[in-house]
Amino acid sequence: MVDDHVLVRDGLVAAARSMPGVSVVTETDSLAELAAMEPAADLVLLDMDLHGDEVSPQQVADILNRGSRVLIVSAVASPSTVRQMMALGVAGYVPKRDGTAGALRQAITEVLGGGYWTTPALAAVLSSDTSPERPELSERERLALTLYASGLKLTSVARRMEISSHTAKKYIDRVRAKYAEAGRNVGDKTSLYRAAVADGFLTGPDAAREGND
Repeated sequence: MVDDHVLVRDGLVAAARSMPGVSVVTETDSLAELAAMEPAADLVLLDMDLHGDEVSPQQVADILNRGSRVLIVSAVASPSTVRQMMALGVAGYVPKRDGTAGALRQAITEVLGGGYWTTPALAAVLSSDTSPERPELSERERLALTLYASGLKLTSVARRMEISSHTAKKYIDRVRAKYAEAGRNVGDKTSLYRAAVADGFLTGPDAAREGND
């Protein structure tokens, strides 16, 4: 747990310790102390604002490079920041303003299980964002992306949408092309999955796993 507000950190620790099979190995307000830990934690709950300074992308990358998954729990939750962190490989984002202990426990479970997480409230903000880095998708493209990124194979996407597999692939290809035009590389399914979460197309348990197709 990395947070510079003791009361908040205590609440995070209490929520995590109430979960079967979860151990809190350290609680700190220092990234230096976190970096000195051996071995690295399986999961780091990270506040993005420590002692008045915003945690940098490089500092987040350093945590990820040690093999830890990162779940951000922070009041800093602008669409651009969320997208930047998800692109780095952060596994989830829980805004402090609308987070609950129950949602936090669910997020921890999903992330420790290999999934990704955003809250519905944050997803609504992300999905309504009109910045150039968020491509404008048609209703059918959004549906194809949601189904495919949630783990379904193209054949299953086609069956759900009542179209051919060829047409389903065309929708996904269009989505990837629009992301490329926006300067975001989603050439593989993992990066497409992260983009779907970061843009609010997948939330909570719907963002719990990556497909292999």
